[in-house]
Order: sequence, then structure tokens, then C-alpha cells
Amino acid sequence: MGRKVDLTGQRFGKLVVLGDSGKRGSGSVIWNCLCDCGNKITKRACELRSGKCRGCFYRDRATNKVDLTGQRFGAWTVLDDSGNRGEGGNILWNCVCDCGEHRLVNGNSLRNGRSKSCGCSNCLDLIGCRFGRLVVLDSMRVNERSGWLCECDCGKKTHVITSALTGGNSKSCGCNKRYRRGETHPNYNPKFTTQQRIKQRYELNGNHKHKWSKQVMERDNYTCQICNKHGGKLNAHHLNGWNTFPEQRFDLDNGVTLCTDCHKEFHSQYGYGDNTREQFDEYAASKTLVLN
Repeated sequence: MGRKVDLTGQRFGKLVVLGDSGKRGSGSVIWNCLCDCGNKITKRACELRSGKCRGCFYRDRATNKVDLTGQRFGAWTVLDDSGNRGEGGNILWNCVCDCGEHRLVNGNSLRNGRSKSCGCSNCLDLIGCRFGRLVVLDSMRVNERSGWLCECDCGKKTHVITSALTGGNSKSCGCNKRYRRGETHPNYNPKFTTQQRIKQRYELNGNHKHKWSKQVMERDNYTCQICNKHGGKLNAHHLNGWNTFPEQRFDLDNGVTLCTDCHKEFHSQYGYGDNTREQFDEYAASKTLVLN
């Protein structure tokens, strides 16, 4: 067990720690606490520090109901029991938000922190906060809902509702959904040399590996150039390797169509990455001798 941290005098929500009760639970110190309502309870240190415990949640013995009247949860202040019940029979409490909005809120949502306000921008200060590529500039209304004026890293300003920001559904003005190349790409690293930049690149100067592969297989009539198998699973094989000969990556004369079996057999003999045309000629000659 680690050294005890003295919580005496500290406040956690509506609870003020009075002192160590002398008891232990699950290896944690149990503290005597005083609630703002006057009720005295004991709580484990881990419950207090985690923020899960914000008050005593006084239970009325006559009704066996946890009374939240007068307690605060975020921007909510609980007024009274509305008499209505939600799913599972949970009490719906009359609550007022700091902005003046009145609503019925599920008691479980209040206690576990899922509901902290009506969602109004008056209860949140997000100005200057970053959400993905968006930086909040000012509060505003968006389609009669609370929202924010944001500036994207691309320079464009956009309006976003509060829930879309805090819920992680809006992280840009939409620019990160559009395909961008070169310096406009969000992952562009100016420190890379041209050689480093093209080492793992599948696209260069308007050419793309998938397009190149299709052109190679069309030229070869979708037929393996070793075993003459037509159709099925085929591969466009680089005669001179992708990494070693980057200038030939999209040269059709540097490609040949192979079936999966022949392609796998070639690389099992000659390895991957630094293959050459001479290796392929040698492999093709050996297969010709076997077939003959």
C-alpha cells in the first residue's frame, strides 16, 4: 500500500473531508465526510478523487428515494421531483440550468455526469479551445441551437453546434475529408527529402499504382506470363523493384502479370524489395525448362 495522502479539509463536490475514519476498504482509506446538507457519510479515497462522489445523495427513509433537491450537477440545479419517471423507473427531476432553461433530467444522468447542462453556450466557455483542426473564436446560435464560430487550420471559418464539437463529430470545416496532395495534405512533412517522400508512395505525378496494375494486366490479357493461367487472382509484378528503382514504378515495360501462385513462388526464391529484371528472367527460364 502506498503512502496515505491526507484529504482532511479538502472539498469534493458537496462533501468536505473531516478526517480518517480509521477503516479501510479494498486497500483504500475510508474518510469521514460532511455534506453541505448536514449529513455525515464515509467515502473511500478513490471515490472522492475520481469525482464519482459529489454529495451524500440523502435517501428519504419514508419513500426510500434518493433526494437530489437543491443539489448542483454542472450547470444544473435540482428543484424537485417532477413526479414523472423515465426508462427503468428512474426519477425525472425538475432542473434549472444556469442560463434559465428548465428541463426534466434523469437522476442517473445527473449522478454519473452525463448531463451537466441544457447544452447552452452560456454554460460552456469553449473560446480558444481546439477540436481537431477547429479553434473556437466566439459563441453564437446555429439553427436556433447553441453553437460556436470556429476557424479551421485551412483558414476557413465555420459554424458548429455545441454537441458536434464536444461529441467529437466535427473536427474540421470539411477540408480533411477532401483528398489533398503535396503541401496541402495534413500529413505533409517539409523535412523529408524527395527520395524519402517517394519511398513508400503509391502515387506520383498523376500516376497511381492501382491504375498502373490495371494497365499491365490489360496489356497481358489478364493472363499469367509464366503458367498462362487466365483470370482469377492476378498480380502486376514489378520486374525492377519498387524501392530500388523508383523512376520505373509506373513504367508499363517494368511490369508483368503473374498469377498468385507464380508471384508467391518468385518472391519465396528471390525475396522482397530489391528484385531485378535479371532475377525474373532467370525464374521464367527455369519454369520454361520444367514445363518443356
